[in-house]
Amino acid sequence: VLKSEDSRVLAGLNITTDALISTMAFANKQYTDADTDGIPEYVRDSWAVGRSEDLDNDGNKDKEAYLVHWTEMTNADDDGNPEWNQTFNMVGWKVDLNDDGVFDTEKGLMTNTTSYDNNTNGHVELKETGIVGFEKSDDDYDGVLDVERYAGLWEKVTDVNDDGTEINKQSGTWFHEA
Repeated sequence: VLKSEDSRVLAGLNITTDALISTMAFANKQYTDADTDGIPEYVRDSWAVGRSEDLDNDGNKDKEAYLVHWTEMTNADDDGNPEWNQTFNMVGWKVDLNDDGVFDTEKGLMTNTTSYDNNTNGHVELKETGIVGFEKSDDDYDGVLDVERYAGLWEKVTDVNDDGTEINKQSGTWFHEA
C-alpha cells in the first residue's frame, strides 16, 4: 500500500513552421497515507497547460491560452470523509492584436469550491462556491490597460442540522469595472 507520493511532471513542445507554437504542461500530485490503510489523510492534485502562438514568427506572441486546475483535501481522522476539500479552476486567453509584443486583450474565468465536514459524518456542513469572469483590454494599444471588468457569482450552502434535511442557501452576484 502506498504511504506517500510527491511526483511532478513537466512537458513541453515547440513546433516551428511559418509560425512558432509552444505548448507547456505541468502536473503534480502529493499523497499521504501515513498508516497505509488505503484511506489518505492528505491529497493534492494540480496541473496546468499553457499554449502560445507566434503566428508570424517575429518573436512576439500573438496569442496565449492557459488552463489551471488544483484540488486538495484533508482527512485527518482517516475515516474516508474529508474535513476539508477545495477545488480551483482557471481558464484564460490573451491576444496581441497589433503584434507589438504587448497583449491587448485578456479574458478568463475562475471557479473555486470549498467544502467543510468538520465532524466528518459525511454530511457537508458548509459549501462555498465562487465564480469570477474577467476581461482586460488596452483599446488604444499604448501598453496601458483601458478597461478591466470583473463579474462574479457566489453561493454559500449550509446544512443547518448537519444531517442533510435542512439546507440554507445564500447567493449573490457582483460586478466591478475600472
